[in-house]
Amino acid sequence: MPRAPRRVAGSHRGAAHPESIVETGWVADHLDDADVRTVEVGVDTAAYDRGHIPGAVGWNWTTQLNDQLTRNILSREQMQRLLGESGISRGTTVVLYG
Repeated sequence: MPRAPRRVAGSHRGAAHPESIVETGWVADHLDDADVRTVEVGVDTAAYDRGHIPGAVGWNWTTQLNDQLTRNILSREQMQRLLGESGISRGTTVVLYG
């Protein structure tokens, strides 16, 4: 599994987990990496429809990431199904943006 580069002191100041943030260059370097999946997440998928990172999948927060009946986040089973449908497995590094 590809590892994100180490952060330099002060980089991404204020982020709760700056070690989880990757630079755009890292994403560009891994566009063809089968073990990396880029996901654009948004309430309105119009931005994804207009253009996105090559190979990225789009998740709609309103219709795909919350249960329409309970108005809560997805159950474990629902999330596993979405991940699988998006080509994400246990060994995949996932980069979320949006």
